[in-house]
Parts: sequence; structure tokens; C-alpha cells
Amino acid sequence: MLEWIEEDGYRGIEDFVERPLLQHEFDALIALIYNGGPRTLGGMPTLLRLINEGSTDALAIREDWDFDIPDAAWAASDSWISSDGAGCPNTTSRGQCGRRSAEALMFLEGIYSEKR
Repeated sequence: MLEWIEEDGYRGIEDFVERPLLQHEFDALIALIYNGGPRTLGGMPTLLRLINEGSTDALAIREDWDFDIPDAAWAASDSWISSDGAGCPNTTSRGQCGRRSAEALMFLEGIYSEKR
């Protein structure tokens, strides 16, 4: 895992992110890239723009963090989808939904999931 982070993970961030990251932001992006591959951020232009601008717009970042969860699913809830996937739309796997939600929470607030 460490070898992957040092090679593909860093490259996936360095190729796209244009600003310094806090540790929890870096960790969240590594988790996202690990699941989607080093070119993941290149396929998420809105999220990448928000990250590079240093946006603190939590709703916009949450909406764009998971390209598989419809915006309406985020907008319909004032709370986070729990890391076990509760509240996920039927079109999204509960595991994937929970992972993306936990990554977004880590990125935005520095909260690391207790589940492993």
C-alpha cells in the first residue's frame, strides 16, 4: 500500500491539485484515487476546481465528491450519509456510498472513520 501511495497516489494528486493540502485533505484524496486510479481527479473537473480554489463550500464538494450519487440525494439531506451507507440511493452500492461519504467528511472536516 505504501508503495502504491508513493508512486501512483502522489502522481494522481500532483498531476491535478495546484495548491498545498492539509494532511486530512491529502489522505481523503489518496483514498478516492486508490479506488478510482491515478487519473480519477482528471475526470472530476468540478471537484478539482473546488479543491484548487480552496473552496469551503461543503455542499458543493459533497455533491461532486461521488460522481455516482445523484446531486438530489445529497441536496435532500442536511446530514451526512453515514459510513455504513444508510440513506444511500438505490442506484449506488451501500459500500461505495459509505466510502465516498467518509472520504468527503475526512476531506472537509478532518474526521477519520472509525470503521476499517
